[in-house]
Amino acid sequence: MAALVIVLAAQDYAHFPYSDGPEQGAAVRALVHSMTAPGDPIVNEDVPSSRYVPSTVLMALVVRTLGIDIITALKIFTCIFCGFFLVSAYFFCRAYFDDPRMPPLCIAALLFLWGTGWKGSNAYMLSALAYNAYYSSVVAFALSLLALYFQLIFLKAGSWKWFAAGATAGALAFTNHPLTGIFFMTGSLLIFIEYRGMTVRAAQLFLGFIIPALVFMALWPYYDFFSAFMGVASGDMSHNADFMMSWTYLHSQPLIRLGPALGGMLLLPALVRQRRHIFLTGGFFIFSGIYVLGYVVRFPLSERFIFFAAFTLQLTFVLFFRQWLDSVHTLQRAGAWIMTLLMGAGVACQAGLVYQEFIRPAWSIPTGALVPQYESPNRMQKEWQSYFKKGDVVLSDMYTSWAVPVYTGAKIVTPWQTSPHVTSTAERVRDVALFYNQDTDDQKRMDILKKYAVSHILIHYAIDGRDLEPSLRRLNVSEVARTQAYAIFKCNR
Repeated sequence: MAALVIVLAAQDYAHFPYSDGPEQGAAVRALVHSMTAPGDPIVNEDVPSSRYVPSTVLMALVVRTLGIDIITALKIFTCIFCGFFLVSAYFFCRAYFDDPRMPPLCIAALLFLWGTGWKGSNAYMLSALAYNAYYSSVVAFALSLLALYFQLIFLKAGSWKWFAAGATAGALAFTNHPLTGIFFMTGSLLIFIEYRGMTVRAAQLFLGFIIPALVFMALWPYYDFFSAFMGVASGDMSHNADFMMSWTYLHSQPLIRLGPALGGMLLLPALVRQRRHIFLTGGFFIFSGIYVLGYVVRFPLSERFIFFAAFTLQLTFVLFFRQWLDSVHTLQRAGAWIMTLLMGAGVACQAGLVYQEFIRPAWSIPTGALVPQYESPNRMQKEWQSYFKKGDVVLSDMYTSWAVPVYTGAKIVTPWQTSPHVTSTAERVRDVALFYNQDTDDQKRMDILKKYAVSHILIHYAIDGRDLEPSLRRLNVSEVARTQAYAIFKCNR
């Protein structure tokens, strides 16, 4: 498994330029340049960014020390953090189920017990981990599982060093990705209830376990979580296109995307009747409830809780599979074989997704050749390193722009994804749309270029701007590059 992840992570992921990866990589690049005052990693504004979290700081320190380029660093940390996630999951499952046979089965379920699944932040199926393991959300999930493992050891052994270790890991998880930190806090509460009951002592332990996370977040120097949280909680960001795109995507086809993991839902009532495994039963009802409520009221980011609900279903599936595999009852053993077939279907689905996401876009057999040849699907973005550099500001459509900072160090005019600390995003989107509008006069375009101190204009023909070139030639710009895919113009300031 490790070898497979390394092979997949080593090549360029075709959807990387349009994923969350460029923003996280740009944050690493900005921190490498300045650990104390990095500014926004995407646009040319001196504001905080919620992308400056413990995991990106760690990556930046390694890049500064080793002197490696950002894209290579992201690939290396994909492998490192994927291993970290799997190790954390292993130890958590070993401690929670108290059965040495469970962790390998649990890891298999987490990676393969999916239908078509979802990609992006918080996703942890195999075909996602091979490119997103360094995302702050996935690192926070691994830290959360590690914190819950330490909590379980504390509850069993009674040593306060494990309590301190769990509180520390939980604080890092919450700071790294607050939404995923809610998984840590909810899971912690349910585990304390499962082991200590609904008692005052359980409440005291829980508060002692999570307060360090709130304190650490309040002291984190790179951004103000509480103001960002209020911006999201108030609904101010619910109308932004990127937030609603995520909301729509993660609410689409949940039955098909969860696939065999839904088998866990059929088994949960048995745990409820037995009053066992409150972490699994309570976790499912809480996380799925937030997911459904968020759909009803259209609350942004609530859709991410589907991953935490899926986690509880997958572990429930494995719990019964392990029990039924050893059962003497014919029906239960038959059920275990059916579950084996469902797991096999999940493995086949992941194999298909790996081919679709990694192999097909990058490998081909040229005419007359006997072996497949690799060609980076992101060669266009790599070429931009010859034309843009740190200090430049590039105007392009929002989708093409998104990868410019991580590959080149230049900033862009309009971001694809909304940052709570960049209050000018809507204005930037409108200005770029106006610049691309065929009815806009030359003077207005010049005003936009001056407003954002634009140094270069990038026209990506596959998306927009082919008809814009005649207008650009009337402006004070000069062509510096042209290919079949794009053209680059330099503004003569």
